[in-house]
Amino acid sequence: MITADWLNVVLAGVNIVVTAFIALAVHRASKRSARMEHDRGIKDAWINIDMAALQDPDNMRLLDQLIHADQQGTDPDASRRRWLAYMVLNPLEAAGSGAKFGHLPDAVLDSSERTMRGLVQHDDVYALIQGFVYSMEFRARCAELRKAWQEDSARLVQRAPAVHADHLPGDVAG
Repeated sequence: MITADWLNVVLAGVNIVVTAFIALAVHRASKRSARMEHDRGIKDAWINIDMAALQDPDNMRLLDQLIHADQQGTDPDASRRRWLAYMVLNPLEAAGSGAKFGHLPDAVLDSSERTMRGLVQHDDVYALIQGFVYSMEFRARCAELRKAWQEDSARLVQRAPAVHADHLPGDVAG
């Protein structure tokens, strides 16, 4: 026969386990929320820097000299392309992070990946992705997309029809 004292001990134990589980769940959720807010704040700061750079050629030149000292003396359009790329890449990385935590619908991630497929084809943009402060997950996904594009391109080149010297366009049969 179970006595009231044993029943109270069992209920107290269950209460402790349930309370600990709830506390752990709340802790994890608040930690994830704090991380997302932190990431969002950093992304927003970079977007503001990108906008400041793109609004004024002097700002762009100065920022570019600070961040890309190795690129000095390059074409001003190259600087502009870099900063436009940053402006696009930052929200793409944020979208990936949001999707990872389930805060964005899959359609947003799909749209972001389509944009990334185009961006990783440009050597200068890909170098920014791999050499700048993007997350390891973002850089790895971009590397996968670039590798897939390179493999697809290689297959297309292999399947291209051969042009024979006796059938060149514009030749007139004699």
